Amino acid sequence: MLIYLAMLETEEERMSFAQYYEKHYGKCLATANTITKNHAWAEEAVHNAVVRIIERKEKYFTEERKKSSTTIVIMVKGESLNILKRENRLDHALLEDVEPFIDNAEPDVFRVIMGKEAVRRVEKHVSQLDLVNQTLYEMKYIQEMSDSEIAEIVGISVNAVATRIFRMRKSLIEILREEGYLDE
Repeated sequence: MLIYLAMLETEEERMSFAQYYEKHYGKCLATANTITKNHAWAEEAVHNAVVRIIERKEKYFTEERKKSSTTIVIMVKGESLNILKRENRLDHALLEDVEPFIDNAEPDVFRVIMGKEAVRRVEKHVSQLDLVNQTLYEMKYIQEMSDSEIAEIVGISVNAVATRIFRMRKSLIEILREEGYLDE
């Protein structure tokens, strides 16, 4: 942790980061270990995510983000996937981007209820996607990150993110069709 503390400028930043690091390190390492199945790669993924957060501390050291482990865990997932890709251990049927599942019209009560039911069905079936696509779904639709934010975290171009999200959505639509939730 001393390396990370040396990257910070003020004592307040160091104290804040130390608390954040101690609070979320275990969850991050466990997440990376689950994805990479390799302790050294897991530590590398956590390290890379932590360095990226420190480099963009103005964005990530907000009170709201410090309380939640979501941002760093998502970054660790992205770094873990990058390591698997580098090591040629990752399936290349990955992630993509498309417009969210929303209607531009004013919602009525029926649409809101049906929309919530549809979301529950979709989230149930997201678990059938591969880990890369699950992570993309989480970033895009749960965390509501932009393609450029996802690209920054995952370490790929915005166009690659868009393509992967498009493919992820296509895979999800196929699963929902197979289950009879969508018409052909």
